[in-house]
Amino acid sequence: MEKYRDKLADFNALSTADICAMKKSTNKDKNITTAGLISGLRVAKSRRGELWAQAALEDMSGKVELLVFPEAYRKLGRRLSWKCRC
Repeated sequence: MEKYRDKLADFNALSTADICAMKKSTNKDKNITTAGLISGLRVAKSRRGELWAQAALEDMSGKVELLVFPEAYRKLGRRLSWKCRC
């Protein structure tokens, strides 16, 4: 991540510390830019049969928990899921 520090500054990317310091959540129409490593990804099905995900985003300043609700998962699911070929 250190390698990309200048590039992230160009994008005004928020760190996990910045995100944790936010006093209220953003509404679904507001976007923020951030970057980090996704860890602990867990995909589940809701009672309605829709997929959603839970994970953590980690960067140089800390870690923030993520919830990806079904509507967002439909848009982002392919980027979040992968198959392990062990």
